[in-house]
Amino acid sequence: SRFLIEIPKVQINSTKENFRRDLWQGLFIQPYIENSQILLENPIKFYIYNPQTINLSSNFVPEEEFFYPEIVISYKDGEHHTETIFKGLSLNVLSITGNPAGNVSLENSKVRSWYISDFIPTGTVSIYSIEPISLSDPDNRIGIHNSKLDGVEFDNVSFNKYPIISFYRTKFSKAIFTSCDFPDDYNTFSSFVPIENVHYPNSRPSNYAKAQYEIFLQLKKALEDRGNYYEAQKLQAISHEALRQIKTISRYDRAILNINNLSNNHGLSIKRPLLGFLIISIPLYIIYLLSVGRVFNSSDFDLSLIGYYFSFIDITHRADFLVDKNEFSWWTLIIDYIGKISVAFFIYQFIAAFRKYGKR
Repeated sequence: SRFLIEIPKVQINSTKENFRRDLWQGLFIQPYIENSQILLENPIKFYIYNPQTINLSSNFVPEEEFFYPEIVISYKDGEHHTETIFKGLSLNVLSITGNPAGNVSLENSKVRSWYISDFIPTGTVSIYSIEPISLSDPDNRIGIHNSKLDGVEFDNVSFNKYPIISFYRTKFSKAIFTSCDFPDDYNTFSSFVPIENVHYPNSRPSNYAKAQYEIFLQLKKALEDRGNYYEAQKLQAISHEALRQIKTISRYDRAILNINNLSNNHGLSIKRPLLGFLIISIPLYIIYLLSVGRVFNSSDFDLSLIGYYFSFIDITHRADFLVDKNEFSWWTLIIDYIGKISVAFFIYQFIAAFRKYGKR
């Protein structure tokens, strides 16, 4: 471990041109050093407190990286801080706390676990092109706690590659998300969790569902403010799914959410209302024909009945569009009315989903 306390300038550059693996290993593999392999495998740790200028960089490609350091940075009040630059790093852990007043830039790096806590920057913060070192590592995680991320820029961050991301008591509706990769549906978006300790994902607060709902609303607002209506619409649907999990909402609200989820995925799917339209209208039309004795009788099938289907799905059609009213059964008008309501419902759901990019 290295402790760097109130050092005005910290600059650490890892360059493959000046590094030889065999010589580095030779420093530790000596007869008088016990457990030398453990020394080589242990990550290098940097604890940096109240820095003014930090520049950490590496030109190793991740596959050739020999060091995967852990970096812990703590800023005091921030009045002396000028600049922090992380570039091209492969880190086991990155932890940032405090109130930096200068520019903070983390770019083109792979980070296994990163933690931001009690972080309220007054300068500019840019996080660009970040993803895990290995996609299969179960310890990939992000924990952002007790922070205020107004104006923080997340650009090309692969959030969908981290299996757990905790936003706990953090405000980020005014953060800037550009070209970030998010999960596609509620099941995968459930990786965004409001838990105090990211290492204990099963330790959930009593208001977990409501807090998760608030996370999705903040993220939706941040995306809308940037004009990213594609991702914002997805977050709107996902927030409705999270709302369904809140036990205190009324049964009527839950029923509405369930129906909207099934019919058009909360306004995202045109496939669902189209399939629902066909699945409901065709059997209802057959039942309607059965009620007026036009099918399943001894006479040959009348091919014109196929054309009358389009009259049936016209919600303005007359009740006697096919036969006179004196030929109705007692349940003919009931089937006809149910058909009109069902067809109108799925047409509306189709139009609502079709116009999802026209909403503002």
